[in-house]
Amino acid sequence: MKLNSFAPSPYTVLAWQVKDLESAAEKLKKNKVKIKKFSHIKQTSRGIWTSPEKSKVIWFKDPEGNLLSFISSPLKKSRKRA
Repeated sequence: MKLNSFAPSPYTVLAWQVKDLESAAEKLKKNKVKIKKFSHIKQTSRGIWTSPEKSKVIWFKDPEGNLLSFISSPLKKSRKRA
């Protein structure tokens, strides 16, 4: 099937969980992938946003312009079972 037109999605279409977000951001930079910055959220100079739950997120676009992200969540302490 051939599409007559294509418009990239304005929202995140896919996210990957990573252990080391700083390393993932560096690899994107080395491969000339630009990390997306947004004016309505507070991000570091490297484009990393920390959520209220302390997850860290970066966004970037694929070659077709779709918004993708890497996310790193803090380790949760396991609860002891009674």
